Amino acid sequence: MTRKTKWMIAAGLAVAVVGGSMGGSAWILPEANPPLRYTGVIITPRADDLLRRGCFDCHSNETRWPVYTYIPPFSVLIARHVAKGRKDLNFSKWEGKTAKNKAHKIRESYNLLVKKKMPLKTYSWLHPDASFSEAEMGMLKQDIVAVYGEKAVAPFKKKKKKKPAVKPGT
Repeated sequence: MTRKTKWMIAAGLAVAVVGGSMGGSAWILPEANPPLRYTGVIITPRADDLLRRGCFDCHSNETRWPVYTYIPPFSVLIARHVAKGRKDLNFSKWEGKTAKNKAHKIRESYNLLVKKKMPLKTYSWLHPDASFSEAEMGMLKQDIVAVYGEKAVAPFKKKKKKKPAVKPGT
């Protein structure tokens, strides 16, 4: 195969991939934000303001879809992140949760924030205001404890891996 033929094949594949992803991006993005909204208070009004700023784009039906979210391949990645985020925790469906489940989700979320696993780094790069300052984390912790109790900010214990049983004589 000549060098020119290889370049033609590579260019054709690139056009097919880009063209295919552009044509398919409409079905990868959510059609629109679902209409369900939670208008109550999740923690406290001031803590909820932080959640709206740092969490709601991926964890509610109130996602803001900037122009770059419609450009492949970003559209695919962002739509997947939002779908997974909503599946894991959707604040728009908060009302349907039990008190125990709410406390667990708050604890889980708080632990992810403390460990800096949320918001995702890729999201924080584009939305620097989504990350919380030390003072905001302190206020968030205080409000969580006031509403959900001290256990809601306790770290999860690491699960110990069980060692495989050793059979005698082996």
